[in-house]
Amino acid sequence: MLRFTKRADYGLMAIHYIARHQESGSISDKRIADEFGIPAELLAKILPRLAKRKLIASHNGPKGGRMGPFSAAWRSAERWP
Repeated sequence: MLRFTKRADYGLMAIHYIARHQESGSISDKRIADEFGIPAELLAKILPRLAKRKLIASHNGPKGGRMGPFSAAWRSAERWP
């Protein structure tokens, strides 16, 4: 049986959620954490790592300093024709 670490599992859950809701624009890390009951502090460490590897895209927050909200790093037509 394939097992993932909690961080990997949470990261996959976040990528899936972002991909499924990409038509609604950028999604905050708080929204993802609330949806899945993931500790926000842990998700705040995972999402920038995913963005650095270009698995998701990050955008400057309203005050510019925080990484997020997040969106898909691809458009549906680009990845899955």
